[in-house]
Amino acid sequence: MSLYPTGVNAIPGVKYSDSAGGFFYEDSGRLQSVTRSRFIHWTTSGDTLQLTEQSLDCNLLNNTVRIKFLNCHVLPGGVHVHETHDRVTLLILTNQTVHRIVLPHPSRMYRS
Repeated sequence: MSLYPTGVNAIPGVKYSDSAGGFFYEDSGRLQSVTRSRFIHWTTSGDTLQLTEQSLDCNLLNNTVRIKFLNCHVLPGGVHVHETHDRVTLLILTNQTVHRIVLPHPSRMYRS
């Protein structure tokens, strides 16, 4: 039984394909929402994941983070985002394990 997705070779030293994707917030279409016209996009390259949050309405400061996984490679299509009312959870699949990152939801961060 393999712990890796079908068709992905988990041999150390093998170069995996780069990938990219995006996520938009559930309320991004609501006019009065803090997350209106905001989205997250990511790119992977080998052992590095870059996440960028962007808005079509305003400039976001400190909106990019680059994560380097030592001795691991991010698998193609291995970034998944899930949103709840108070947090955004990222699951990142590498050829060694699954990493979980939990972030506060923007609507919780910017309340007056």
